[in-house]
Amino acid sequence: MGGPGSGGARDGAGRPVIDGEVRERISLTLSPRLIRHLRQSAEQKRVSVSQLVADILENKL
Repeated sequence: MGGPGSGGARDGAGRPVIDGEVRERISLTLSPRLIRHLRQSAEQKRVSVSQLVADILENKL
């Protein structure tokens, strides 16, 4: 993985760095019910699911 075409922030690619930090990808296995809850909560707060999870982790840890 990595290299051209792998996504993420790149000069001129239209994908800005969020909060001045480069992001990395992780994978989680969650119940469909919890995923629905996360998506609904993110939509209500008008943030991405990734941002919602990051906010939850930063506030809980």
